[in-house]
Amino acid sequence: MELLDFQCEEFIAGGQLAGVDARFEFSAQTGVARRIHWLQLKDRVVGHHLVLPDQPRWLVPGAPAPGPRLERLLAGASERRLVPAGSSGARIERLTLRVGEFLYVKYVSPAADWHMRDRRSWP
Repeated sequence: MELLDFQCEEFIAGGQLAGVDARFEFSAQTGVARRIHWLQLKDRVVGHHLVLPDQPRWLVPGAPAPGPRLERLLAGASERRLVPAGSSGARIERLTLRVGEFLYVKYVSPAADWHMRDRRSWP
């Protein structure tokens, strides 16, 4: 198993750590899996721990393959990094081009992006 992405957010209440929202994305036997862990803390002790499945951001089943122009751009990048931001569910990558410029690529597909499904903006 390989960890592909990790995000964590702490929640403060009354000046103390009250909870943690941790999201793990990892390789699994069936492809890629993502889990959300919500921990409620009281006096730095875990009172509740809830684990939920989430849709993977790294690899989206049913998403279209990139076209030849995007494949050339991706091949010319000196670094590719997944951006752990956004709320639509779409995968976003930050590319560092060999000339030192940065470029963001958002992969949009109704398989991953709830905005597209909700607005019926897919042909």
